[in-house]
Amino acid sequence: MFNFFNKLSFVAIGTVLLFPSLPVQIASAAPSLGDGIICVAKGRTNQGHKIYFYTSVIDNNSMEKKQPVSVTINESINGQMQPAGLASTTYQGNDTYSGKSQAGSPISFSLLGNYSVIQIQHSGQTFTGICH
Repeated sequence: MFNFFNKLSFVAIGTVLLFPSLPVQIASAAPSLGDGIICVAKGRTNQGHKIYFYTSVIDNNSMEKKQPVSVTINESINGQMQPAGLASTTYQGNDTYSGKSQAGSPISFSLLGNYSVIQIQHSGQTFTGICH
């Protein structure tokens, strides 16, 4: 006699076998600027701290009208996430934004791979992440 989890696993396997293209379509959906995307990148600072970058929503409007896109910068210090800065960027063309942080440091980022990858340049370092 099958228990509930065995039945559930058979249903899941059967669904994948009957509709094999369903997971591929979901996994391959590219981010859309029409819907808007948010990007996240991470890495390590020169001091060895983990650093995270989060963009505000990027969409067709922000590109066409050159509306500001903010980048929030957080740093992990002693295991605690700490706000490290906020930057304002504007569209420069060729899927690239640039601007300055509140402290005056230049920051820029490029959207790559059909808007699924972000590459950020800040404080002489390059950080790569993903967009959704």
